[in-house]
Amino acid sequence: MNKNSLALLLIAILIHFSSFAQHVRISGHIDGWANDTLVIRYADQITDQWGEDYLLARNGTFSYDIAIENLTHITISSKKDILFLSPDQYYPPDITSVTLLIFPDELLNVTGRHTGDRLDYLVSGSELMKNFSQYWKDHQSLYMVIDSINIAIAKGFVSSASEELEQLFEQRKKIRQSIEKVNGEYIRNHPEHELSGFLIYAIHMDSVPEHYSLLSERIKQGRLKDLLSRCLDTYEQYTIYLKNREFLHQPSPDFTLADINEQPFTLSSLNTQNKYTVIDF
Repeated sequence: MNKNSLALLLIAILIHFSSFAQHVRISGHIDGWANDTLVIRYADQITDQWGEDYLLARNGTFSYDIAIENLTHITISSKKDILFLSPDQYYPPDITSVTLLIFPDELLNVTGRHTGDRLDYLVSGSELMKNFSQYWKDHQSLYMVIDSINIAIAKGFVSSASEELEQLFEQRKKIRQSIEKVNGEYIRNHPEHELSGFLIYAIHMDSVPEHYSLLSERIKQGRLKDLLSRCLDTYEQYTIYLKNREFLHQPSPDFTLADINEQPFTLSSLNTQNKYTVIDF
């Protein structure tokens, strides 16, 4: 194949794959961001593909284009707010970040104010983000507590202050339970909201079927259909785990079967003490 043919083939492949993605634009202005470097993290909620990018704000104003195929979770943080744990590990606090849920072919506009310890903002351009903005405003205090605990845990791991970590994990567990309760109440009170469909992922796995049944058919069969289907599949895996967890970390029963050479093989003939053994049938 000559160079021209190869180039044409590569262009055709790029066009093929890019045809499934649609460009979306996120623009806005945050008082207090000035000329900050912004760290943008994104994750496809169906494929789990993720990545990060960087953008320079101009007097607090920014505009960012990205090609997506499915509902995508995006966070935008000022680099100055990020807790760097190591050269390749960092924690961007939720309370000083912009959180977005965006579908293909949407245009979102963000306005807000950074006050140092928190970021207050509103998002226009979609029903989902309108509802999320109100949800965030109502429950921001809970996420502030989670943020402070997560930062303390991260610093504890770095400094090896292990004697305090157990207590921090227990505190975080209690706050997460409070958030799960809030999310369950939101789903019960707003079964017609797309945000309720998204929050199914943020409740305890035991209550997924109950809260899924509360959603309206418009939400179940709408833009969140694939995400909800994935959540139900995860619940099925969870129930299988519950049924079989009593057998985890237990010794395998001994057996004798014919190997590939038709010779008898007995599991106990292996010296497997303190070792993992993979059995392929």
